[in-house]
Amino acid sequence: MKNEDYNRLIQNNMKKGFDLLIPIAAAMLFVSAFFLRNSNIPRFFLFIDFGLGLFLVAMAVIRDRIDINTKITVSALLTIVLGVLSFLDGGFNSSGVTLILMANMVATMLMSKIRSVILSIFSVAAFIALWVFTKTYGVEGLDEIKDVEWIIQFVVFVLFIFAMHVMVSLVREYLIENIKKLEETGSQTRWLAFYHKLTGLPNQNMFMQRIAQKCNDKECKGYIAIYKTKNLDIVNSIYDEKFGDNVLVDIANIFSKRIGDEDFLSLNNGNKFTFWLANMTEQDFESWINKTNSVINEYNYASEMIVNLEFYKSCSICTEGKSIAKCYHRVCLALAYAKQWEKSDMVSYNREVEENIFEGESMKESLLDSLVKGDFDIHYQPKIDVLEGKIVGVEALARWHTESLGPVSPDVFIPLIERSGKSIDFGEFIIEKVLGEYEDICMKYGEGIHVAINISPTHLLSKGFVEYLGEIIEKFEIDPERLVIEITEAVIINDEGYANEVFGAIHELGARVSLDDFGTGYSSLNYLLKLNVDEIKIDKTFIDQMIEGEKADTLLISIAYIAKNYDLELVAEGVETIEQKDHLSKLGCRVMQGFYFAKPQPLQQSVEMVTTKNGLLY
Repeated sequence: MKNEDYNRLIQNNMKKGFDLLIPIAAAMLFVSAFFLRNSNIPRFFLFIDFGLGLFLVAMAVIRDRIDINTKITVSALLTIVLGVLSFLDGGFNSSGVTLILMANMVATMLMSKIRSVILSIFSVAAFIALWVFTKTYGVEGLDEIKDVEWIIQFVVFVLFIFAMHVMVSLVREYLIENIKKLEETGSQTRWLAFYHKLTGLPNQNMFMQRIAQKCNDKECKGYIAIYKTKNLDIVNSIYDEKFGDNVLVDIANIFSKRIGDEDFLSLNNGNKFTFWLANMTEQDFESWINKTNSVINEYNYASEMIVNLEFYKSCSICTEGKSIAKCYHRVCLALAYAKQWEKSDMVSYNREVEENIFEGESMKESLLDSLVKGDFDIHYQPKIDVLEGKIVGVEALARWHTESLGPVSPDVFIPLIERSGKSIDFGEFIIEKVLGEYEDICMKYGEGIHVAINISPTHLLSKGFVEYLGEIIEKFEIDPERLVIEITEAVIINDEGYANEVFGAIHELGARVSLDDFGTGYSSLNYLLKLNVDEIKIDKTFIDQMIEGEKADTLLISIAYIAKNYDLELVAEGVETIEQKDHLSKLGCRVMQGFYFAKPQPLQQSVEMVTTKNGLLY
């Protein structure tokens, strides 16, 4: 930021204030003129006040046509004129010199350095002119002032103006330097939020944003294709992670050459390359797939790795009537199918693929039947304060297991519950089940333990949610301060204003609110200051990136700083290694959860924790 930018920033913020100040100053001058008419003060001053008041009224009328620089300059000059007139009437005992110094102070703070210096020189010249005029023409009441007093007052006047310029300049430089640092931090934060740190490719957030911009929020024609590495972890195991990183960068460079001017490429979750291929025909797309696969084969041959790098591949055509979000959802379903059935060929989305992913209608019927019967289990994963070595809370996690399907991942059945319109029924079942066994939770994890329950955006924003929560807390006689409501960023996207109202109502009940999965969606440091939450949970995918990146470390330190200063609890979830635990501790995060400490466990299972020799939890 340059001085000019600083001046513009200050002036823009002062514009409304000056627009309000001008008519107030005019009113004060009119009032002054009214009282002067019956005083012994010469009529000259009455006309001056009245004339300046009319001048300010005219300025107020045409204020939108006058730039802020002119308003500041005119205001300073008028103040100096009033100061000179006041001095002529009362000498050093009047407020004349004070008014002139005030005008200089305003000018120094709000105007450019050159303009403020010019005004100060003008003020010094006015002081000298008053001195000379008084001595030459013998102004009544002023000709008795001795030269010594004039000299002393002049030196003080000049020194004050000089000191004021120096101090304001130092403060301005300090502020500019801090603003620059904030801008750099904001730039780093935005980069981390929208780009993959290793390859520099845009991530999913930027992918969806950029495609929406290209399409102007209208339906687009083209293909979305995903190439997700299948065995990069094996490459890492055979060689090392640095080698694997180089492979990922190589693939990113190869794929970047496979897109045109209207196309777009992103890298999500570390190893999922997503393409937007605009306006391609089916024949063009098939040719593109063949060429891309050929380029991958050439890379595998040239690399001379022991294992060839393989990919899960999926695609979906986006035609008129299909939104980008819908197309992206479909290509993700096709990818899930490719992973489930270990497909190496490109899997194109169709209805059969979706039915296979969710085991068709039978899975949906089984899910709804389980919801009616309450056939869901709750597992609890502890949160650990690594400094004190103790459990400070648990998170309740729903689990579903059937005889026909076996264990079903929450990533599968939770979205299915959402699509089935049963989010509220499911949420209420989980809340009542968790609160109903709270005494057992305390017996296992400690008296008065905090328990966190995940609530879907649909449920949280539904009418009557807070009233229901209050009733259920009263029914089970639970201390509301022990309850934490976990929400995701989808709540913010749906309706930030109403969500904050709901958070406030939850706080009035005595419960707390936690922002889950921070770092995976649209969240930013800006949101942390806007949202009425008590806790931030940094997502595992973000934790995995932070270990190796200096920029990520800077962001985590910033988050920890904001959390501390705004009295927010900071929790790192998905901690799986001691290196991650130690690294996060050094960066200021003390509460963690993850497989390194303990997996989610049913209440009936004994607590299995990593402990130190002295019995403290790691």
